Amino acid sequence: MLHSVASEIFTGFVQIAISSRDLTCNFLIHMTLTMFNNLFVSLRFRSFQVLKVPFARKWRHFTIGDDVFFAVASNSRSHDSPVFKWNGNMFIPFQTLPTVKAFDVEPFHIGQDTFLAVAIYYGRGSHIFKWDGERFVKFQEIAAVGADVDHFHMNGQYLLSGFYPGPFARGAYVLIYKWSGSRFEVFHRLPTVERAYGVKALAVDGTQFLAVARWRAESSLVFRWNGTEFELFQEVPSKRARDWITITSPFMSSEKTYLAIVSSDQSPSIYAWDRYYSKKFVKVQDIPSERTRDMVFFNMGEAVYLAVASHRSTDIYQGS
Repeated sequence: MLHSVASEIFTGFVQIAISSRDLTCNFLIHMTLTMFNNLFVSLRFRSFQVLKVPFARKWRHFTIGDDVFFAVASNSRSHDSPVFKWNGNMFIPFQTLPTVKAFDVEPFHIGQDTFLAVAIYYGRGSHIFKWDGERFVKFQEIAAVGADVDHFHMNGQYLLSGFYPGPFARGAYVLIYKWSGSRFEVFHRLPTVERAYGVKALAVDGTQFLAVARWRAESSLVFRWNGTEFELFQEVPSKRARDWITITSPFMSSEKTYLAIVSSDQSPSIYAWDRYYSKKFVKVQDIPSERTRDMVFFNMGEAVYLAVASHRSTDIYQGS
């Protein structure tokens, strides 16, 4: 069964990685791209490398200086989460991060420092690791859990979102942490009525938004920063929502910001920011998919694409 999909660009190519729920994370690389009169006439992905990661959940590529790394969240009770390093030809094992039932991994930079935040869904807390010049070491324990973590920069501040209190805490809200200069501290508690499963931070036309996917609710939420706090801005229908994805693309006639909700029990929906009329996210399309696990937008050439991972296959759509 397929579990998640993500894309990255490095070494001049677009890569798509697809993780399964067994023991592999299949890495695909875009290799063949033929153009004629500025039009694509050939487009193929071929299998490039298979990384054996027990219960691979989510992955991220990132760089430190000239080095390229690939971190995978392992949703296993008995295996740590691995970090791979690019050797010029393939990814090779570099180190493991001590985790139990990791759901997501998020690399980010603050100044010259590189961090890896790991969201733990079942447990008492999550972890932040820091690069010490040679490897990642434990930096801070977050007394909160989560299935997703996202970092963003707002008003000169570095923030992490996606965590919520432990399984025995009362109330449903997303915790947002702020970098104090030496560690992450709780900055804001965002009430969500039902527990959040996935979060996505995005900025549109100078305004900061935070989209929250809710698994048990019949809708998911978009919050807007009003200068003091995040306030509810928009509510969209969803069933067993897993996550949000977003992209700002200059293609498809004009630059637009797209926001899509990944729902397991209904067709995923794509919204676009309407900057001229409603000043809201307006639905533009439903994607025919059953039991959707994950999705990702990516730009390639002069087009925007959408990869959709369901329980049986991964389909790639091209914007028109």
